[in-house]
Amino acid sequence: MEDAWKWRAEENGLFSVNSTYILSAKLIVWEDGWSDIEKEVFSYLWKGATPSRVVAFSWKLLFDRIPTRTNFV
Repeated sequence: MEDAWKWRAEENGLFSVNSTYILSAKLIVWEDGWSDIEKEVFSYLWKGATPSRVVAFSWKLLFDRIPTRTNFV
């Protein structure tokens, strides 16, 4: 049998962004250090009809990863 790649997060073995989101949400959202508001924002962040660049910016903002003078110090 020939080797093949299989994405374990999907039953059919094919990669999808949705399965990656679900996997990430299970690993991150339910961490103990998060407030209820943070959990809610994270769960709705990727579900809206927002342009991907706005979603990516929001993601960075939530994790304090916007390159600012404060973050460089």
